Amino acid sequence: AQDGLSSYETSVEITRAKSTDNNLKSFTMTQTGSTINPVLADASGSIATPFSASVNEYTIKISNATTKLSVVPTANDSFITSMKVNGAVKSSGSTIDITDFTKDLKIEITAQNGTLKTYTFHMYQMSDDASATITAKDDKGNPISLTQNGDKFTATGLDYTVKSFTVDAVLGSSKANLSFSPSNKTYTFTATTQQKGTVLISVTSESGILKQYTVEVTRNAADTNASYTITVTGRDNGVVYEKETTTSTSVKYDYKLPASAGAAVITVTAQSSTTTVTGAGTYDIGRTGIQIKGTAQDGVTISTITVNILTKLDDDNSITNIRVLDRQGGNEIVGRIRWIIILHIKGRMGC
Repeated sequence: AQDGLSSYETSVEITRAKSTDNNLKSFTMTQTGSTINPVLADASGSIATPFSASVNEYTIKISNATTKLSVVPTANDSFITSMKVNGAVKSSGSTIDITDFTKDLKIEITAQNGTLKTYTFHMYQMSDDASATITAKDDKGNPISLTQNGDKFTATGLDYTVKSFTVDAVLGSSKANLSFSPSNKTYTFTATTQQKGTVLISVTSESGILKQYTVEVTRNAADTNASYTITVTGRDNGVVYEKETTTSTSVKYDYKLPASAGAAVITVTAQSSTTTVTGAGTYDIGRTGIQIKGTAQDGVTISTITVNILTKLDDDNSITNIRVLDRQGGNEIVGRIRWIIILHIKGRMGC
């Protein structure tokens, strides 16, 4: 008091309100048995998301190969009354191991004032299946027989007439993703030499495992044989005439036909079934400069021969009819003709 002698003492008691904080501060995960890390997603499991204390429902996505999931839930407030994991009391920040992935993970936090908050984590095991059944067909729709060696599929000996091939894949899991390179799944051959074509197939499993398959198809080189044989036949008498002038390097053939042949029929026969020949046909005798052409399958190798159909002089000196007459009356003698002729010939020879 003012007199300095009187005094008064009192006490004040301050009571702190109980905490209402029942949130999780953090939630971390590790796994055993797989190289694929667990993924925290929204309640539907479709969108990956970071943990947020204000969101109380999630989906934990783990690989199908995972054998154990370890989680560490940490409360935001040190004054919480309790934290339970699937009904069992646990300390904040402790590690909880989970091996049964068929049940949800429930974390219940009771604040100091008794209010309860529950976090629910749905467990989902993702498929690791990145398998695929690979097929191929040529541009005509014919199936190509593939030989598999691991993740590589090969085919050899395709005919040069095959212009392209297309691959396809049937996934082992409907939840896997599929892509091709080239994106249209087709390889087109361009060279005339032997050529390999490759299509790459990439399969990503639901859990993120990437597997790549290679399809390699080898097409044969184009045939370079442009050779052929020529046959000339008389149209009216059917006789086959051989070429009269030719050498190993000849590019000009002369055929001589008698006028009685009527016309020349030229037949051209390719040595290879892949060779295209032109110039065959029927030509008048005396026709020159006929172009016979053979084009190989490669379209580059070409053999051209010029054929001339010339007139052949009649050198027929055979006797087709003989009449023998007597000297006196000029009458034809019938019978013993052979003896008379022989005698006559011998007489002329001085016998």
